[in-house]
Amino acid sequence: MNVIFTCGGTGGHINPAIALANTLRERDPNCKILFVGCVVEMEEQLVPKAGYEIKCLPGSRFFRQLNFKNIKRNVQGVGRILAALNGARKIVKDFKPDVIVGTGGYASYPMIRAAAKMGIPTAVHESNAIPGLTTQMLEPYADLIMVGFEECRKNYRQPHKVMVTGTPVRGDFFTLTRKEAKAQLGMDDGRPLIVSFWGSLGASTMNDRMLEFFQR
Repeated sequence: MNVIFTCGGTGGHINPAIALANTLRERDPNCKILFVGCVVEMEEQLVPKAGYEIKCLPGSRFFRQLNFKNIKRNVQGVGRILAALNGARKIVKDFKPDVIVGTGGYASYPMIRAAAKMGIPTAVHESNAIPGLTTQMLEPYADLIMVGFEECRKNYRQPHKVMVTGTPVRGDFFTLTRKEAKAQLGMDDGRPLIVSFWGSLGASTMNDRMLEFFQR
């Protein structure tokens, strides 16, 4: 079985895809897995670190605030999206996936759209309660949309495509004991351990704020 995961931009898109890939690898060691992301994004570091091959497409993001600078950026972005669609079709032809799963990010759009046009089964996972722009754009093309809660179904124009699956997380959360986890983190010297848990690109800023809080 050949599976492509396409994701990127933030850990909230990348980590669920890696968790799914790890589960597939455990159940079928012969399963071939390829990741597709965008150039100069977080996935270029996280995916190889997890032990998977990644190919990158030209990245492009749309700016919603309307001003001259953003309009110019969006026009330039259209050209990058067309290049990404061509790159996506080539990846699909070369890898011959049985299914493509998108978990969000800029690369998900060209990959899922290209695969759907080529007759490859596609699925999208949306971690947010309200679908992001990429998921909204992919709803007409995806065969299946996976969400965290039943209440999310109402936010889609085609609710029959929606399946409630929850959000995939790393297996370490279920297999490691507290003692083992502390040892891996190098924090097993008996001092109290406080975890500050935040998401996405604002996590480092919030951790700094929490450190200031505890110092006070």
